Amino acid sequence: MRQPCSRGSATKSLRRLLVSVGVALALAPGATAALPNPCTLLTTPEVAKALGSKVDLRQEQHFTGARGRTCQWQGVNLAGPNQLAYRHMLMITVTASTKSAFQKFARRSGGAVRVNGVGEVAFRQGNGNISILEVWQHGHALTVIASGTLTPLASEKAAARAAVARL
Repeated sequence: MRQPCSRGSATKSLRRLLVSVGVALALAPGATAALPNPCTLLTTPEVAKALGSKVDLRQEQHFTGARGRTCQWQGVNLAGPNQLAYRHMLMITVTASTKSAFQKFARRSGGAVRVNGVGEVAFRQGNGNISILEVWQHGHALTVIASGTLTPLASEKAAARAAVARL
C-alpha cells in the first residue's frame, strides 16, 4: 500500500518540479504566439475525469521569458472545514519542438522511462509522489503534471491523450 507523503514534502517536491518546468520553458525553442492555447486542449469534463474531482479553476499561467504556454486546472477543495486546502491539480505546458530535440531531451533526462499509447513519443520522469509526463506530437512538446491524485501517471496519460487529439 502506498504511503501518503506529508504535505510539506509534497509541496517542496512540487515547487522544485515547477522550477524545472520554468527552466525548460525558458530554454524551449519557438515563439509562444504560434502555440495553441493549452487551456483549449482539454474540456472541463475531461479534466474532471483525469483528476477524479470537479474542476474549480482553469487559468493560463504566464512565466516571464518562457517560450511555452501553460494552463493549470484545480479541483475543488477536498479538505474539511477549518483544514488546510487540498486540491487535485493538472498542469499542461505546450512548447514547439522537433522530434529529434525532444528525443535528445528524453535521453538527457535522468530516470526517463518510455511511455506507450500517448502521442508519437512519450516518457515519464519523477518518483512515486511527483510524476511528469512528456509527450511529443506534431511538432509540439507537452509537459503534463498531475498532483494530488492517487495515480498521477494515469491522470497525466488521460489528459495527454485528449490534448494531443486537438493539436
